[in-house]
Amino acid sequence: MILRIQIRAIFLNLGISYPNEADKEYAHNLGKSAGGDIKIHGLPNGFGFAKEAFRLYGDWTNGCIAVDNESMQEIYNLVPIGTRITILP
Repeated sequence: MILRIQIRAIFLNLGISYPNEADKEYAHNLGKSAGGDIKIHGLPNGFGFAKEAFRLYGDWTNGCIAVDNESMQEIYNLVPIGTRITILP
């Protein structure tokens, strides 16, 4: 589920309410960490000008979903709090 959480180092972000209890139990049964603190977010503050460099670098986050700042602004404006999402491998 989408949550609004403020992180000052990153341009806008939407928090994802993961893991839930079922996710934690599933991971525990596999002997793995369920992870957590997952967000959809823009680029680091002050680096919006470098969106092409971030795009070329590839996945630079630690489990989050990063997009350029213009896309993040659009997502942030359009996705209501409480929107249900599905995370797939």
